[in-house]
Amino acid sequence: PLTGFSSVPSVAPPPPPGQDAAGLHTLWKAFAAPKALLKRLSRTSLVSRQHIRRHLHDEVTYRENTFPKAKRYSSADWLHIMFTWPQSTVLRRIRSPVLVNTVWTLVLAVVHKACKGSGLRLTAFLDGFSKHPHTIVGSAMSLLLVFRTNAAYTRFWEGRCHWEHLTNKSRDMVRLLIAYRQVLGHQVVLRLADLLCAFPVALKQHLEGYHGPDQEEELRSLLDPLDAPAVVSAVNRPLHILTAMADIVGHIPYADTNWTSRERLAMMTLFNDLAKSVGGCERIVQTPVPLHYARHTGRFMGLFCLTLPLILVGEMGFLAVPAVALLVWCLFGVQEIGLLIENPFSETREGTWALPLAVMAD
Repeated sequence: PLTGFSSVPSVAPPPPPGQDAAGLHTLWKAFAAPKALLKRLSRTSLVSRQHIRRHLHDEVTYRENTFPKAKRYSSADWLHIMFTWPQSTVLRRIRSPVLVNTVWTLVLAVVHKACKGSGLRLTAFLDGFSKHPHTIVGSAMSLLLVFRTNAAYTRFWEGRCHWEHLTNKSRDMVRLLIAYRQVLGHQVVLRLADLLCAFPVALKQHLEGYHGPDQEEELRSLLDPLDAPAVVSAVNRPLHILTAMADIVGHIPYADTNWTSRERLAMMTLFNDLAKSVGGCERIVQTPVPLHYARHTGRFMGLFCLTLPLILVGEMGFLAVPAVALLVWCLFGVQEIGLLIENPFSETREGTWALPLAVMAD
């Protein structure tokens, strides 16, 4: 086995059949990095594996010589999507407004049917209820839902851009570690590689919140024993990791023209860029959509759906029951999707709804 840089051959042997080869693996072979270093640095890229990992209804596929890719739906899946409707997570989350409005419409339909022909004023009221108010406010409510959903997706996409920036800067850091491994020394490079591997995992845990001691064990398995206690006990673990890396780089002595203030400044700039990604992700988590905006949308839709049966029962009778149920499912479903994706790092009882951080941090 390769134990040091001096014994590294000029050309690394080809990987055995079935060995993962993705991300920066080709670059590492070109530099003939030792196996121990490869094992640590490979964690910073999206290393492929030949298996499928499920994330709710989506599938993230790992194939050889490529990176994880989410499954794409097509129009040909419409029949499968229709049959899986009862298992819809969105439907389960909005079952309360759907059931309430459906039962309310059914009660009105039964009353209208029972009182029809009796001359009661209630029947005349339901038959003569004007549809103009709902026609006027329907367009305004649609625009409100569109703006609400667009705002949520903008936050979702911004979160993905922060993780793209994080991935790119981590890869830049890997290239610098490989290029200057002779100057930095084997142990320093391995320690920095361990911290860099633990950084996305620590950020993922930081954004999702504390879920038990398993998170600490996951970090300890990635870190050097010298750094693990301080990182695990830190309040902001990702920022502590960046500070520890900057401290290590700051204490590396200059070595003629191979390691000067220019190279040190380049690494410090990468640490600052990673810290900006942490701050951007924290801003998304700590700044929800204004409460009054969300409440007004919910109240608007609630009144719209509760009064809609007064119009439809007189014209459609019992057919108004499925019509109202479908309309409530559509409107409240769109709102619920916006509520779910406005925090792209959140977790629900059904699992991770937005960005698959476990895949991106792998």
